[in-house]
Amino acid sequence: MEDPEPVSNEAIKDSAQSTAGFPRSKEGHLPETVGDAPETTTVGSLISVEHGPSPIVTTTPDFSESTSSNIHPFKLERFTDSKGNTRTRVYVGKLRYCINTFDIEIKKDKTGATAYGSLGSTNTGPESGHTHSGTSSVTIPDHEHENGSTESHGGLTIPEHKHLAGSNLSITDHTHAAGSYVGSSGSAITGSSGLTNSSNALDVTGNTGNIKEKSSNDNVEGRTGGIYGSLSPISVTTGSSTGHTHTLPNLSTTTSEADRFVCIKTQGQGAGILKEVEPTGFTALKDSSDKDTVVKTKTLPIGDTYGAIFLRWKLVLSNSDSLDLQTINQADVTIYRHSDPTKTAEQLITDNTEKLTALRGVDDENNAASGTDMEAFKRGSETEDDRTAYYYVKIGNSYDPNAAGTNSKTIEQITYENVYWSPFLLPRYTGAIS
Repeated sequence: MEDPEPVSNEAIKDSAQSTAGFPRSKEGHLPETVGDAPETTTVGSLISVEHGPSPIVTTTPDFSESTSSNIHPFKLERFTDSKGNTRTRVYVGKLRYCINTFDIEIKKDKTGATAYGSLGSTNTGPESGHTHSGTSSVTIPDHEHENGSTESHGGLTIPEHKHLAGSNLSITDHTHAAGSYVGSSGSAITGSSGLTNSSNALDVTGNTGNIKEKSSNDNVEGRTGGIYGSLSPISVTTGSSTGHTHTLPNLSTTTSEADRFVCIKTQGQGAGILKEVEPTGFTALKDSSDKDTVVKTKTLPIGDTYGAIFLRWKLVLSNSDSLDLQTINQADVTIYRHSDPTKTAEQLITDNTEKLTALRGVDDENNAASGTDMEAFKRGSETEDDRTAYYYVKIGNSYDPNAAGTNSKTIEQITYENVYWSPFLLPRYTGAIS
């Protein structure tokens, strides 16, 4: 949407000039004039004084009390120019603003785990020489010995002994070598036979389950299950050691990134500073001697006499990661007119999509980010269009007397004061992530 071309006040004949700011000699008289001031007509219902003075329409453009005693910021006034054209002019007002902001940054948080690794180069402190002493008992669980064990003293040593048949000895089907004898009768057992229970104790000679009769102890070969019990307490005393240290294992810590988020870093220096800017296109009214007065106005082009009239300003955010001392250019503060007097400021912003692009976290490809893939926090691609917005405040309406339904409507004043604006805006962030 283009701004209307700034229009300076054209040369207006003396009878059309405003006397705002001029001293008055007495009621109805002006300096260097003779006679009574022309009558003026006020059209439309009066506004309550709590909203400011009532809007005035000067139907005769001579100096009059309506234009000398009721001036306020952004006052709208209808008048007739030297060529007989109905015109609308706006008295000057100011945009006073204070832009609040914070500088931001992207931070990341981490999770960590600690574990012991292999022995490293770190040792304990020196330990003096000493001995260890005491007693200990060892319980042997149920176990078996393997046949043919080659361990040093690994087998079980059993002295020469006898087994009572039918008492504690359970012998499975087995073979006895020919020529061996069992019992007092001396009868030989040959071939494969079982050994049955008997009321007499029998001496077992020869080979029975690989247990050999000998006059000395022997290692038991084969399996002997169910042998268990406890050893007697063992007294242990070490020799005296020398001073020494112990090597410690390495302690390793691993970390992983958990999330990224936007944080407030500092507040800009410009916070709280009220700045003031005058809209562009306003010029001083001339007096009867064609000299500038202290009053400034802007006369709208003839084709823009009627419609809704707004104060409009454009904000272009800094192309950096800070809005410190952000300002608004005077050239970007203008009077804007829309042909439809029912238009509101909110409707203009919606109609023209003149808004800042939303801030959001993005990844490397400028897609919306989440979790740990946020690389920047910015408005779109950060083009000037992304960083530009327009704002409006409605000053009032100038009605076309020939429009249907207008009746006696002429000027409808809405704004009676300077405009105050204090937004809170965050900058982008495209820097390092810590």
